[in-house]
Amino acid sequence: MFPAALVFEPNDARTGNSTIYGAGLSPLGFKLRFAQQSRIKPFLAASGGFLYFEHDIPLRDTSRFNFTPEIGLGLDFFVTPKTAITIGYKFHHMSNAGISSRNPGLNSNVIYSGFSFYTP
Repeated sequence: MFPAALVFEPNDARTGNSTIYGAGLSPLGFKLRFAQQSRIKPFLAASGGFLYFEHDIPLRDTSRFNFTPEIGLGLDFFVTPKTAITIGYKFHHMSNAGISSRNPGLNSNVIYSGFSFYTP
């Protein structure tokens, strides 16, 4: 779930400000972990979802609704058998997939970290 997505751009003539707000979901995804017997587990991950913004993104006359596929890799460092610190990289793409006459797209390289709790 993406409760808040922000796009910053130069002062927009449509709105008079430079921040465009949105939200979305990424309900489809998988994570393939390797080295199951190790405390450090490398992984590959992919997901797909959507974002909806208050104005067309990334340019005027495109679409408020955009798809968000991403693929990445990383490491899970298991501190205990049920808790892990994660670091990773993902390539994130955002575009309207041709549902509008213009489809410029926006690509991002994301480095991230996190903490996970696992249940049986």
